[in-house]
Amino acid sequence: MIQTINLSEARKNLSQLTNEAYAGNITMVSRRGRELAVLIGVKEYWRLKEIESQQRKQDFDILLAAPASSALTEDEARQLAVNAVREVRAEWKD
Repeated sequence: MIQTINLSEARKNLSQLTNEAYAGNITMVSRRGRELAVLIGVKEYWRLKEIESQQRKQDFDILLAAPASSALTEDEARQLAVNAVREVRAEWKD
């Protein structure tokens, strides 16, 4: 279950929320009813990064394996390539 908390309350309880995230809880931080951020634990973060990495590999494989007569349109291929470049650049910044 995801807990939602206002930003001002999150500031007051950051230490507790961090411990809860480490334990596996997820907290949505909002301000004036608008969702701003999600606080998750490091294990969940790395799990999501691995899923993202696997999806990127699948996208590359589709792009590289698609024959010219494939159902993959030029726009779809371009978007896959653009997304891949953006993700690689983002990783370089890390």
